[in-house]
Amino acid sequence: MPDLNMPQAALAESIEDFYEDAPCGYVSWRIQDGAMVRANRTLQRWIGKPRTGLLAGRFRDLLTPPGRIMHETRHAPRLRAGGAVEAVALELACAAGQRLPVLAHSQLLAEGGDALVRTSLFDATVYRRYEQGLVTARQRAEQAEAEARRAQARAEAAAQAKAGFLAAMNHEFRTPIGIVSGFAGLLRRDAEAGGGGSARLDWLRDMDEAAEHLLSLLEDATLFARLDGGTHSLPVRPMALGRMAQAAIALAGPVMERQRVRAFAPEVDHAPSLRADPALVAEALACGLREIARRATPGMSIQIECVAEDGLYSIRLICPGLEMTEAALADLRAPLAPTAWLGRGLEGSGLGIAAAQRIAELHCGRLRIETAPQGGLLLALELPLEA
Repeated sequence: MPDLNMPQAALAESIEDFYEDAPCGYVSWRIQDGAMVRANRTLQRWIGKPRTGLLAGRFRDLLTPPGRIMHETRHAPRLRAGGAVEAVALELACAAGQRLPVLAHSQLLAEGGDALVRTSLFDATVYRRYEQGLVTARQRAEQAEAEARRAQARAEAAAQAKAGFLAAMNHEFRTPIGIVSGFAGLLRRDAEAGGGGSARLDWLRDMDEAAEHLLSLLEDATLFARLDGGTHSLPVRPMALGRMAQAAIALAGPVMERQRVRAFAPEVDHAPSLRADPALVAEALACGLREIARRATPGMSIQIECVAEDGLYSIRLICPGLEMTEAALADLRAPLAPTAWLGRGLEGSGLGIAAAQRIAELHCGRLRIETAPQGGLLLALELPLEA
């Protein structure tokens, strides 16, 4: 600001310098025809024209074609209607074809055809770069979101195709496996009735067990594909744990009967409220029962316990006599890892554990596999309690 105590001549010179070399462009023009009557040196430097050439034109001549459209459709009409306008984005046409984005603040000084308009033009280059950066960032975000949606759609389509394929293969494999199993049973019965050799009976028994095992693998694969390819709504409801445990034992019954392993359901007199699908939870428990039974020796038993602690409801399968090394436990926890399935025999496909883990994840819970405190194997399906 100029010093108001300085001599009048010096004060006038200081005000003039402030107008001419201000950090923004100043221009005065007539509202009737747009003819410019005054412009400061700052605007002259921006445009790159001498003052005489600058003032020979009209205000619209300072602008690029997009700037003229904005001036004629928004800037000038609003100025005539309201007498003032602020922060209108225009674009100056500078020398050598350069363009300078500006923000225009204009005020109509008087009414009438010869009334002047004073316009202040502020360099909006940084603002425009920031705006363009925001637009670019938004476009990239929208492109990334669209690509993510496309990828999700492709993944869902692939999962549905995989589930459909496995379901079809389940049906296609069942018929020949059933034929193999049926004829193996007939041959074994004839061999037993005719006093056939023990080796032959063992072979037929192994054939029958392998066919039954293959059927259970198909069931696990179909269940895993269904879980991996769909979405599930999980309403909050009280869980009848006793009935659910009995349902799991019934689902795993054929494998446990073949392995001669028994399971004991809990006597539960309460029904906790869980955000869970009882059918899926029963499937997860059945998967755990089958995997434990395949690794257990005949005569072993599996106990089912229910414990609430730390905001979780833990449904535990405990096989006291089944001792496993830490390496075997690690393979059981990661059933789909190559280190787990490359050396696996008929004791279990591991898909049952993978399906149980997936069901736990769908319920925002977890599947815990470790050595039980009293010895043996502990498999716990832990689900969050509803507050």
